[in-house]
Amino acid sequence: MSSDAVYRAMLDARVLLDADHPGKQAPVHGERCIAFRVSGECYLIEIVTVREVISPPAIVAVPGASAEVLGVINLRGSVVSVINARRVLGLPGKADGPGARMLVLDDDGDAIAVLVDSVEDIVHVNGEALDPAPAAGVEPTVSQVRGTVTLGGEIAFLLHRSGLTQLAA
Repeated sequence: MSSDAVYRAMLDARVLLDADHPGKQAPVHGERCIAFRVSGECYLIEIVTVREVISPPAIVAVPGASAEVLGVINLRGSVVSVINARRVLGLPGKADGPGARMLVLDDDGDAIAVLVDSVEDIVHVNGEALDPAPAAGVEPTVSQVRGTVTLGGEIAFLLHRSGLTQLAA
């Protein structure tokens, strides 16, 4: 799915899920999520948390910032911090291929951008299909996973709304 198609689908989903318009909420049970990849693994985050998906602009490094923070970007006149999803999830390197995207997330009213390898699709996650989060793994990453779901034969990790931003705080 192209990034333009993902963006259009995000806008459609936000209208359906807008809390200010209860009559327009999606008639299905479950959640709409954005599927993205980090180091080959599939992750999901609720679409209501994502403000937009953008191609990565130039990042300005911030001296003394933590290892998870790549720097800042200028997003239509606002300075937005950029987090490296790989570092937050305990993985080496950073996304730099042609498919790399930034998920601009709403973090308690502030925007924060998360650099991911690619954005795959928008999926509907039925709560009944959600399996429990893994019981073992590297903390604090495991505590940020709400559960897992199988998408096309592959396991995807559904993150808590603040799963990426709180780990980098």
